[in-house]
Amino acid sequence: MKTLPTARCAGIILFGCLLLAGFASAAGIQVYMGDTVTLQGYSTGSPTVYLFLTGPNLPVNGVALDNINARADEGHFTEVDVDSNDHWIYHWGTNSVGGKLDGGAYTVWVVDSPTDRS
Repeated sequence: MKTLPTARCAGIILFGCLLLAGFASAAGIQVYMGDTVTLQGYSTGSPTVYLFLTGPNLPVNGVALDNINARADEGHFTEVDVDSNDHWIYHWGTNSVGGKLDGGAYTVWVVDSPTDRS
């Protein structure tokens, strides 16, 4: 299982290489299909955060992390509860994305309301 540093609001994921960018920090790790990646951070704006993915051959406004056929611009997100300490955590099993991802650079977006990339 890969663990990423705490981040706020948005992250950048590259298959083959993973980066998660917070407001002031970034770290890189190697990620392959089938890995489990731990995404986590803090949110004071909402009791839920909404995660979605953009990248090669995906709809421009994103898809849910757990089902790449579920479009964010149609209201589909991966929803994660924020605990009483404003912390959230999600273990993303990259082998259970509901389809096949092509190799390349992907961005994981984390927002505090169900809002797609547009």
